[in-house]
Amino acid sequence: MVRVRPSRQFERNDMKQLDETGFVFIDDKDDPYHVRMWNDVAWLFRWHPDNQWVSLRPITQGEIWEIGDRKLSPEEAELYF
Repeated sequence: MVRVRPSRQFERNDMKQLDETGFVFIDDKDDPYHVRMWNDVAWLFRWHPDNQWVSLRPITQGEIWEIGDRKLSPEEAELYF
């Protein structure tokens, strides 16, 4: 399980609808992860050293809330696309 640094828990109205673009965040070990919709399910991907995203597993809404302010801005996330 990916551990993220503690942050305030987002309320439902704080979250934008997740789509195929999703968002990138950095975990406690400074590793990048990508959360996005894939085949109508929210999925967690990790950044592979070969410069590509690798699917890990489906992710729950609660886990998305835990990510909180660890999300990168769209400009920062461009590094991984």
